[in-house]
Amino acid sequence: LFEKTISSMTKTTETVATEHTAYSHTKEQISQKYKDAMTKFDYSQSMYQTEPVLTAPFKEGTLKAQVKQDALNKLNFYRWLYGINTVTLNESRMYKNARAALAMKVTDQLSHYPSRVDGMTDEFYQDVKEGAGAGSNYSGNVSYGYSNMSDAIVGYINDNYNISAGV
Repeated sequence: LFEKTISSMTKTTETVATEHTAYSHTKEQISQKYKDAMTKFDYSQSMYQTEPVLTAPFKEGTLKAQVKQDALNKLNFYRWLYGINTVTLNESRMYKNARAALAMKVTDQLSHYPSRVDGMTDEFYQDVKEGAGAGSNYSGNVSYGYSNMSDAIVGYINDNYNISAGV
């Protein structure tokens, strides 16, 4: 399993904080939304629709639909809780994010500027850089040490590792 993850989320609208905050939710509402956002995928199974190839010629893997949905559900739970808009998956970016995650896995490096791996084509490496957020118009979110996407979202919210690592 990849221990590095990259997000492919797109805001549905500009981020807007509202009066809709955790203070305006009842315990019952929070409890129900949290239950709705619970992981549904069985992570004892492979999370990949197609397995990544970690040696040249490299090939990014693709995640199963329920894995992506679990991550989206968890992220949108926190966004709802904090009173900001929901996001959707941006499938057109996912292959670049997967390529960035692959490069970080192979080099055991967490970075918005991952190193190029021997045997990686120019095109693949360009996608790696864009997927990690290096010099692009959008910045991929990176996370380290999670074996499932839903927990990675909690890591984004908590951000302890990234702060202590200076990322």
